[in-house]
Formats: sequence, structure tokens, C-alpha cells
Amino acid sequence: QLFYVIFNVSLKERIEAVSGSCVTIPCSFTVLDDLKNNLNSGCRALWKKETQNKVFTGQTEDVTQKNCTTTLYNINKKQHHGTFFFRLECDNDLKWNFKNASVKIQVTGDVTEGESVSVQCSAPVPCLSLPPTLTWSPVLGDVQETQQQQQNNAFVKVSTLNFTASHSHHEKNITCSAVYSRRDVTSELRLRAQGKTLVKYRPRNLSVTVNPPGAVPEHSNVTLKCSSEAHPPAQLYHWYNSDGLKDTLIGNSSVLNIKASKDTTAVFCEAQNDVGPERSTVTQLDILCTTLHISCFIFIRHISFTLVFAVAPKILNSSNCTGDWSQMSCLCEAEGNPSPLIQWYFPGVSATNISITSEAQSDTSVRSIITVKDAQSKDPVTLLCHSSNSLGSDTQTFTFSTLDKAPEQQGQ
Repeated sequence: QLFYVIFNVSLKERIEAVSGSCVTIPCSFTVLDDLKNNLNSGCRALWKKETQNKVFTGQTEDVTQKNCTTTLYNINKKQHHGTFFFRLECDNDLKWNFKNASVKIQVTGDVTEGESVSVQCSAPVPCLSLPPTLTWSPVLGDVQETQQQQQNNAFVKVSTLNFTASHSHHEKNITCSAVYSRRDVTSELRLRAQGKTLVKYRPRNLSVTVNPPGAVPEHSNVTLKCSSEAHPPAQLYHWYNSDGLKDTLIGNSSVLNIKASKDTTAVFCEAQNDVGPERSTVTQLDILCTTLHISCFIFIRHISFTLVFAVAPKILNSSNCTGDWSQMSCLCEAEGNPSPLIQWYFPGVSATNISITSEAQSDTSVRSIITVKDAQSKDPVTLLCHSSNSLGSDTQTFTFSTLDKAPEQQGQ
């Protein structure tokens, strides 16, 4: 059956919507009086996008009263940004694409942290003496209320919530409730509308993860991972080595693989999205040096401190012996971290003729003195100083003859 009639729809040319929220499209239409009987509960308001065949539906007012006002939920830019046409589709012969007017939905991106945001909630006022009570949950800022008269002379109550966008508001549900009281009746009618805020904010809560954790030997493999909270997620990452005077770029990804080095002991990462960059705090790497570096003085972000490395023991050149065969004293000094232990070995020499004293010089050094009187042994007399800790050991050998006036020393 063909209808040779003119169908008209009344729409706004443009409506703004916020991604993640909802949007209401004011809409009314006309049909020929002869077709009014076709408008029944089986009629639906559909919305067709200009560039797609996909049909969108939402919460619609009473189409039997030619009111096609529709609320679309969960707005996102990919699906809802563009021009839409209204289609009336009933479960009878009344089906029509209204082409005389269209509405362009302009979906704005997420609000950025620090921007001012206004969210409106409105509810009809069927009785001026008993207007609805509008409440927000949560109350994120100041609330302003007005009562407005529309073009059809109907009244609505409008509540506006104003707040400054923060990262803490991201993906937070905001609910507006309308409560209608009934005169002389204890019951009430409650209506609710809900939307979700999407807030863009720069990376925050940056953290650096070191694998393996704890102290690592020099020249071994170390993996650094930079993590952050951000919306949208961080797209760019940079790693820097910090010596207190300047920051040197050493990597450009969220995960950085390096060789452990005493030249790279203080690092931090920088994460960036389209809102801006943010840096982590400095992370100190604990490097076990393979050579003797008891301590070094470095600067980290203009704050100086002493960094102590774990090293194997080393007997110092100051170790020596004095005296002759009648009485000889040998000094053995060693450094290491942890502090080393010194042990003496005296093969063939009677312990009754020997005395040993030891004392710590610092947290990383120790000294020990052995005294031998009237050595009764075969020539030559040999004394061994052995220094050790959990990372290794070092040995110094001292020898002398009963005919010599001064002993000889030999390192191993």
C-alpha cells in the first residue's frame, strides 16, 4: 500500500554530546490524519546514521502522540558522531524514513583534568505546586536549580552540577534522581538517570620495577619496567640516567634491558600521553662491582650521598713484617665488604711461641698482628695471612730464615 502524503519531522540541526554519557534528541513528527490510527504501541522510533546502515534505538517518548524524542545511552565518538535521520516503523503498513530533516550529533572527546564541567539533569513539572526534588550522587561540586517553561508551555525543573574535572572522576558514575511527592500520600515516585564521566589526565603514580631485584653483579642483564596510570594510556616512554648534573637518555620504551654498570646506578622513566608527560622518582640500582671500589661519591638529582659496593677482600700493600728469628712481628691489613675475616697459618711453628691480636679499622677494613718468638722450626719459617668474606678471599705469604735479619713477603 502506498501513501501519497507528506511526512514531516522537527529536529534540532546540531546537538552536542559527551563521550561516555547520554544524549537526548528532541523530536516531533506529523502524519496525515487518516494515518493516526496506525500509530499504536507497536510503533518504534529508529535512528539511521547517514554513512551507515546500522539502526540505533534508545529510550523514546510516546510516538502515539507524535513525540519521537529519544535518549541514546553510552555515547562514543566512533558510533554516534555524525548525522542521523529519523525512521518511524510500526507493526502495520506505516513505515517511513523522514528525509526532510536530520540532526548532527557532535560528540566531544573526554574532558581534560582541570577543565570546568557542567552536567544538566531535567525533569517535567506536571504540578507547579509539587515540583520534583532533583539530587545528584555523588555531589562533585556546586548545584544550581531553575524552573523553565518550554515552547509547548510545559514546565521542567533543571539542575546543573558544576565541578572541575579530576583524574579521580574518571569512569565515575554520576546519578541524578527525581523524586515526585504526592500530596496527602506517604508514597512517592522516584526516577533516576545515570551517566559516566571520562576524564583525560597525564600519567601519574609512575613506578619502576627492577628485575632481578636487589643487588646484581656488574655486567649482568637487568630489565627495567616503567608503569603508570593515565587516560588515555601513555604512548611514549623515555629512560634517563641521572648523575645529578645532567640527565642522559638511555632508552625509548616501557621496558628497558641494560647491562649492569657502575656508571648507570641512578635511573628514572618518563611517560607521556596526549595530555602531557610525567617523570618517576629516581631509582637506585645496587651494582656489585667486580673490582675493588669500596665507595664512590655521586650526585642524584643534586642530593649527594656515599654509595657502598659489596667487594671481595684484598690484602693491602701496607702489610709487612719486622724483626728477626728471635722475635718477629707481621702486620696483615685487608679491606672488603662485608668486612673480611683474617686467619693466620704457621706450619711447623709451635703455637706456644705465637700471639695474635686483631681489630676492626672500619666497617670495611680489619688488621691483625702475629708475633713469633724463638721460632723452633726448620728453615725457612713461613707465615700465611688469609683474608676472606662471602665474596672471595686473598692470601699473603711471609717467609724468613733464622740466618736472615729481615723476612721476605710474597702475595698470592
